[in-house]
Amino acid sequence: MPPIDPPPQRHLPKGTTLSGGQFTITQRLAAGGFGITYLATDSLERTVVIKECFPQGLAQRTADTTVQVLHAEDAGTFDSVLNRFVVEARKLSRVSHPNVVGVTAVFRENGTAYMVMAYVPSRELQEIIFTDPDYLTPDRIQDL
Repeated sequence: MPPIDPPPQRHLPKGTTLSGGQFTITQRLAAGGFGITYLATDSLERTVVIKECFPQGLAQRTADTTVQVLHAEDAGTFDSVLNRFVVEARKLSRVSHPNVVGVTAVFRENGTAYMVMAYVPSRELQEIIFTDPDYLTPDRIQDL
């Protein structure tokens, strides 16, 4: 029986470089319906977050990290999602508010688009609920 090839990875592997070596993926943080979020370092050795446009059900990754449309008939929808992703990144880059993480770059590569954001260390809400529920007092929730 011939060996079965493993399915291609959905996310970029650690060490993948983007934007001509400007960014290096260090780990996958999360994945959702429209994209995959990574922790990365930039060329100045700062930690950043990179969001990759990877719409579930529309995209697949080839062995060389390229993202392509899953079904040819969805190419128009995939292009529309990519364009909206870039527009959203550009709009977010103009927002200056202490409660909004700023977008510092957007670029297209590997058949998809990426936005780069500042890394803000924090805890997830679910972690707080399970490990420190007393932290979420009504006054603190109202402040948040």
